[in-house]
Amino acid sequence: MPHSQRIFFAYPHADRSFAERLARSLAQEGLDLVKVDASAGGLEEVDRQVRSADSVLLLINARSKFDEQQQRVWQAILAAAWENPKLRILPLLLRDAELPPFVRSAAAGREVQAIRIQSKSTLARVTAAILEQLLVKKSQPTPAAAAVTFRVPAKLLEIYSASPETVRIENRKRLSEMREHVEHLRH
Repeated sequence: MPHSQRIFFAYPHADRSFAERLARSLAQEGLDLVKVDASAGGLEEVDRQVRSADSVLLLINARSKFDEQQQRVWQAILAAAWENPKLRILPLLLRDAELPPFVRSAAAGREVQAIRIQSKSTLARVTAAILEQLLVKKSQPTPAAAAVTFRVPAKLLEIYSASPETVRIENRKRLSEMREHVEHLRH
């Protein structure tokens, strides 16, 4: 059953194999998923795709290197979230990964729900948890989403409090400075 949400899926290159397996699993559930390997370049395309998305899945692995391209993808996600407060960001935290501060800032005062993935072999449970968060928890579910019912194991879901307004303002300022620096480097 297809769902009307467009989902932007960003992941580190080191986790490409798992990300592709997860993307196939979500596609089988009817999600319109745009995959983006942060190391693949094409940052203008990344900006365009994230701005047209309804939700963002963000795979985060503490063991992955956060290079300039990964940071640019995160900047695009943050900028899109500030432009569109309804944009939903769902972090997928692999093992001991921590929630990046920009995700709280992008949440615009709302709490952030993240899915903790302890093992890449729990693909079915992770898929169910993602579907639960993206489809069932919507404020006004579509008829297709209303028919989807899953029980997310408590161990998979983590809730983080929202950033205070002062932190979001400071993060916006830093993002603006980073954008200016990147533009300066391009020229």
